Amino acid sequence: MILQELYQLYERLVANGADMPQMGTSVQKVTFCVELIPEGGCTFRDLRQCVESPPDKKGKTKKKLVSTEMMVLGGSKPPGSGLNPCFLFDNTAYLLGCVEAKKSDKEKARARESFAATRRKYLDRKDTGLGKEFEILCHFYETWEPPADIESLSCDPAVKDAMKTGNGVFRIQGQMQHLHEIPNIRDWWCSGGAELWLGTQKKETPDMMCLITGKEGPVARVHSPQISGVRDASPMGAALVSFNCSAFESYGKEQGGNSPVSERAAFGYCNALNYLLRASNQRFQLGDATTVYWTDAPAMGWEQIIAASFSETPQAQDNALLKKVGEILKQIAFGRPTPPPEAKEVRFFLLGLAPNVARLSIRFFLTGTMGDYITRLSAHLDALRLQPRGAKFNDPEIIFPWMILRETVRDPKDAIPSTYTEPLMRAILQGRPYPDSLAMAMLRRFKADRKINYIRCAYLKAWLTRRNPSYKLTPMLDETNTQVGYVLGRLFALLQKTQDDALPGLNRTIRDAYYASASTSPAYVFPRLFKLYNHHVAKLEGGRKINREKDMQAITALLGEFPTHLNLEQQGLFALGFYHQTQAFFTKKNNPDNQ
Repeated sequence: MILQELYQLYERLVANGADMPQMGTSVQKVTFCVELIPEGGCTFRDLRQCVESPPDKKGKTKKKLVSTEMMVLGGSKPPGSGLNPCFLFDNTAYLLGCVEAKKSDKEKARARESFAATRRKYLDRKDTGLGKEFEILCHFYETWEPPADIESLSCDPAVKDAMKTGNGVFRIQGQMQHLHEIPNIRDWWCSGGAELWLGTQKKETPDMMCLITGKEGPVARVHSPQISGVRDASPMGAALVSFNCSAFESYGKEQGGNSPVSERAAFGYCNALNYLLRASNQRFQLGDATTVYWTDAPAMGWEQIIAASFSETPQAQDNALLKKVGEILKQIAFGRPTPPPEAKEVRFFLLGLAPNVARLSIRFFLTGTMGDYITRLSAHLDALRLQPRGAKFNDPEIIFPWMILRETVRDPKDAIPSTYTEPLMRAILQGRPYPDSLAMAMLRRFKADRKINYIRCAYLKAWLTRRNPSYKLTPMLDETNTQVGYVLGRLFALLQKTQDDALPGLNRTIRDAYYASASTSPAYVFPRLFKLYNHHVAKLEGGRKINREKDMQAITALLGEFPTHLNLEQQGLFALGFYHQTQAFFTKKNNPDNQ
């Protein structure tokens, strides 16, 4: 299913004229160019691009140099410890025989060996009729003497810096095309030159039915190119489908024979996934999952709605599309819109990937129509609806999934457990109950830091209502709710408010000292808190004291005996009752004498 959809995406991108790799080519990051002078010698050029970072919280931006992505012949450098020169692109060790001055003598010797292997490869093909440009390249390798190090080259310091960080390509001085872009060289490479350069013959594989296309033919032994761009995965790329041990094989089949996919289909789905991972407006990070998304009607702007729903930094293609996306999201967030008729036919795809050594783990793969997407997202945001705390707290109008995940850890920079992301996404987009694991994590955070905040309580409200539909939880205070956990939370908020009014400015309040025990074992804690309450309420005067006593009587009238223990649901209700009652104290009454 996943591979089929990715391959269909590749075919659609090629049909629409996207700059996608063809068989025998790949997209590589290039930082410099070696410009060959026909009469002999060379110069060097920096190919990096200057980009501006998004503005930070203070509105400041930074400029930095990044490598240029270029379609080259062949793939990434083959794995292994041997000498593996790439064709018409490579690093400085292979192209020029030098590395940085700070490298060890062993690494410098290795660079000279790499250059010698590259020189032999080119000179062995000097008479293959690849044109005058290739002859100039061979002449360069006949005469070039590797310098001691990169710093010894005669070029601008910026170019030397570029040589230290990426791959280089060749171009003849005065020409616009790079050598790997010249038609007759490309034709030679794609018509058997690749096997000659690599020194290998393509291994024959039995004809099998391709699991993606359904057609019979030779299958790919290894699915390539490698997948790059998944956070924390191998920088050399990782595989989505691979078999490297006999324990993973069956019926005597080896490598790709265990999951027969044709070479073109494997090449297509790998490049489609790399295309999504390279595009900043078609991926986002959610926990440990690098998530890519696409639809089968990108021109209609549906992909931007997905980005705006999940990404921390959503991007739109133009102002008109931004406006359209903003209007739809606003309708989704503050109402329950009927999806437009055209949305019922458009399919969306969300694929979450996580690193696993040299392979990738699939965290989730969710698909459906955009009509379902809008309906589910609207129900999710409605379940999260809660009264904000006020302007000074800067609570968000829309609670995004990444905000929920961050509330489960002590510090936003901490790693979010991998088991949180997938069930949360399924709850949002499939209407399933919200995961207990996130609720437990938030309840633990309440006991650790006593921050009964907006996002945590909104999630607990959504979790409780889907877990038990009999709970009729409202965005604001519900004085008719008789759930014991909810009432105890309200009572604890009243005790806290009374202490704050009687003894303002305390360093350690009853919330700091007793919240964890009050929310789990109320029978052992509340009798002590009532003694403190009597001491605190005695310090109040006038209407404030009278109203506080009335509130106390109204809340305790809803209680029977204090339970010895509150289960997980009741602890969630306790937090929600505390939040609602606290907000009611700060919003419903304007006269401080009445509070």
